[in-house]
Amino acid sequence: MAGWSNGKTLFWIAAADAKGRKHTYRKGDIGFHHYAFRLRSRKDVDALQEFLKKQGATIVDPAGEYYDDYYAVFFLDPDGMKLEGMRYGERHEQAARKRAAAKRAKLAKRKTAKG
Repeated sequence: MAGWSNGKTLFWIAAADAKGRKHTYRKGDIGFHHYAFRLRSRKDVDALQEFLKKQGATIVDPAGEYYDDYYAVFFLDPDGMKLEGMRYGERHEQAARKRAAAKRAKLAKRKTAKG
């Protein structure tokens, strides 16, 4: 069993018990293909990957950008199920905050000039 936390999210995985190991996981069977956990930041994705490496977990696809502003690491649990730690939209959110701050600054400057 292994556990990981980013300070807010707790994530634990464990190997199947003896009965469960009789039915090995196979993609294509009934059930999930993989499960994704949304993390708070790209730094958390990187931290998860480092933790997984230290635990000897199999990294299927290393931390990186897989789609526009979609940063993730893909790995296997002890039974071979594919899991994912991901962060979507961080760059877009940062850009939106910068635009909002610039707009507020511009409005404040106008008020000061009129004042």
